[in-house]
Amino acid sequence: MEDVDLIEELRAELRDLAGDTDAPRLAEALALDGDRPVAVAVVGASGVGKSALVNALVRSKVADVGALRPTTRLAESFGPLLLASSIPHTVTDGDIVFVDTPPSDHDPATLDRVLDLVDAALVVTSRNRYADITTRTALERAEELGAERVLVVNRLERGDDLRAVITDAGVKTGMDSIPILEGALTSGAVVPVAAAVAEVAERIDELRPARRAALAVRLSAALRTEADLLRRAEEGRVAAASRVDEAFAAAADELKDMLKRPSVDVALSGDEVMEAIGGSIGEHLRPATEAAVGAITAAGREPPTLAEDDLMNADGAAVAAWRTGVEDAAVDALRPRWLRRWGRSAAQDASWRLVLDPEYMPPRRVRMLLGGRRSSIEQDGTVALSETISVRITARHDPHRRAVAQPGNYDADRLEQLASAIEAEYS
Repeated sequence: MEDVDLIEELRAELRDLAGDTDAPRLAEALALDGDRPVAVAVVGASGVGKSALVNALVRSKVADVGALRPTTRLAESFGPLLLASSIPHTVTDGDIVFVDTPPSDHDPATLDRVLDLVDAALVVTSRNRYADITTRTALERAEELGAERVLVVNRLERGDDLRAVITDAGVKTGMDSIPILEGALTSGAVVPVAAAVAEVAERIDELRPARRAALAVRLSAALRTEADLLRRAEEGRVAAASRVDEAFAAAADELKDMLKRPSVDVALSGDEVMEAIGGSIGEHLRPATEAAVGAITAAGREPPTLAEDDLMNADGAAVAAWRTGVEDAAVDALRPRWLRRWGRSAAQDASWRLVLDPEYMPPRRVRMLLGGRRSSIEQDGTVALSETISVRITARHDPHRRAVAQPGNYDADRLEQLASAIEAEYS
């Protein structure tokens, strides 16, 4: 596979990759590291003159400067090519893109993102900030991420010893270090800076292969890390799905026991009994719902938002519908003479109460009201109540199960394959 095809495939597959991974950013950086102008980031702490340096280098006021700190709040590139869709740009003449960045002490994430996209870093500090940890951090990150480094010490006073300043700051030698006097940040004063950048540009064909290889190593490692995270997430999802099922299965068993040992007084009025049973369903299912939410959250998924009042109302309506069904079945099962003798309402009332509590009435009265159909009425009514409760359990179980039913959008094995392809291409 041609390296450009591999990178384009990576960019397409990783575009929506979520999580704590640098893989999409590194794939983007590797894709942009081919045939493009030399890119130079201007980085450093707040107020050291980064934007003024950019203006002097391009001989035009393209970057805002001012007393407000930080003046630059977004990374912005000035040159002939847009480095990345997330970095706005202004086109000027020349073959070099300068990227003015927010203060690295204010926005370290942008520092890493930009350094991945550039060939060199102008690390700007000042006489008052030379020993700042921000300067050392910027230099270290540029070295770690494979960018060439040039240290620019701004606002020095005449007589200052640049080497002593750098040594006092604890900055390692082995890079270009350029002094700029106080108030001298003009086009003429930055000629040494421009010369250092030009030297990087002359060596670009030598520098970029090593840089691409370094990016590839980091990208491969990021892909393997993400693959491991995905596998762990999938294990968590499967475990969460199991816990959701177990929680509601246990709730179903409890509700079945409730049917065998009624927790309500069946001697109350019919509406009161129905309300008590409907409320009891919700009470029994609440611990299962809480356990399911905990399992889903622990798996990094979003639990469903269910309207408890609506569920409770639906519980009550379902139980009321069950009562009506049992009453109608009882009436249909009895002979007309029994209905005429004892009354339709008495037979209806006895039917569902006996389902809930077989000991509710003396056997003699039951025989008078329901005759020989008592067993079938009780049995059918019990089955119907069990089905009603199962439906109410499902109303809570299914939304929670769906929250952990689907695996993630990315295949860990596929990310491992991409990592291996990157390693083979750039080894």
